[in-house]
Amino acid sequence: MTDSELLVDLLSQLEEVKFRQLFRTLIDHHTEEGGESVTYATSRSYVFARYVPAGVFTSDASFFQLAYLPASLSEESSIRPFFSHELRTGLEDLRLLGIPPFGPEPPWGLPPPNLPFVVRRDYHQPGAYTYYFVTNLHNAYVGGHGAAAMEHSGSYQDAQTIFSDVLGMSFAPEAWRGMEFGIGSPLTIAQRPEAVCDELVRLLNAPSDYAIVARQGELALVPTVNHGLFFASEGEQPGEIAGVPTGMSATICSAKPLDNANSALQELETLIRAPRIRERDLQQFFEEHPQFLTCLDERYSEVRSHVCLVDSAGNKLVPDFMMRIEDSDVWDVIELKLPKAPLLVETMGVSRPSAVAARGIAELLKYREYFAVAANRKRFAARYHAHGYEPALTLVLGRSPQAYDWSSVKGRFPHVRVLSYDMLFQRAQHCKTVIDQSTRPDVRPPLC
Repeated sequence: MTDSELLVDLLSQLEEVKFRQLFRTLIDHHTEEGGESVTYATSRSYVFARYVPAGVFTSDASFFQLAYLPASLSEESSIRPFFSHELRTGLEDLRLLGIPPFGPEPPWGLPPPNLPFVVRRDYHQPGAYTYYFVTNLHNAYVGGHGAAAMEHSGSYQDAQTIFSDVLGMSFAPEAWRGMEFGIGSPLTIAQRPEAVCDELVRLLNAPSDYAIVARQGELALVPTVNHGLFFASEGEQPGEIAGVPTGMSATICSAKPLDNANSALQELETLIRAPRIRERDLQQFFEEHPQFLTCLDERYSEVRSHVCLVDSAGNKLVPDFMMRIEDSDVWDVIELKLPKAPLLVETMGVSRPSAVAARGIAELLKYREYFAVAANRKRFAARYHAHGYEPALTLVLGRSPQAYDWSSVKGRFPHVRVLSYDMLFQRAQHCKTVIDQSTRPDVRPPLC
């Protein structure tokens, strides 16, 4: 598929709201300055006009009717009836509104006072009218490249008949009730890729809607992107939509990721609040988003997960994470426990570490004892080409928006720093730029 074909395909599959916004943006940006837009929207049709000065005593009027058919319903047999019905409806609405030159009388020099739909300010009576039928459809019936191909298309021939039947107009611009006619489609837009690509990318990345998603016992409002409307039925003729008495339609959508920082923060908040969260879920999250751990110390430049520390007897210790301080061989150790685990429990008015906290502290102190042995340090350096000595120890567990007050037990474990997940989250919010992928630290895969 060529770039031009891909562009046409993407344009044809835009959702209706985005498709309408794209055309309005293109028309407003690429119409001569000084023009004025007026929208004529009814319950049945959507038409907007551009009135542009075309000389000292005249102006040009261009009408754009937007008609959208979901890509999944764009059967060959349904395109012509859709085109005819939409165009006829739009013209009938303009005639009922009395919009010049579609009303029963000749075009007025000025709009009557009881017609609020036309706002032409100081513009003179338009000397030329052009009507564009703008659609997301593209096939031989709608028309190909160039005016000649469009004038020989089936849609152009049908449009001549509809204009004559509904309004008594011809496509001869010199006639009193003459009107030039054109068709805007993904094929015609793709001829100007420089004008549409940036806006198309913006619209494709914009959320279509928002969905409420239940995850880990929490409700979250998630932006989504719609991928089209699909129709299913038990009709006797597969693929034929017209005449099917019953059916089911469904819109296929996917969650749209937020930017890297916001998406990761939202995911961490969901995990922290989840009642059934597991330690391996947290381990996996921080392996995928190690930037959160670098928030604990701005000097951290490398992250290693599940490093095997093997002593002379073959015993293994496996810390959750080891963090290297930039421009040094100093490595710190971080151990994760569950957010729902308390740090302290109180018995008879005396605070002591909870069982989970005591286990985490004991594991951290074992890591420190491992590096206190010279033979272990040499073994570690030979295997990982790094040196470890008296690492700083950090335990992350529990929920508390403020620093833990554990002075009654801190004296027994002077080398261990304890942080809650709330404090980690708050620190990440304050150093949001660190979480951006552009500043992602060097991450090594699990080594044990």
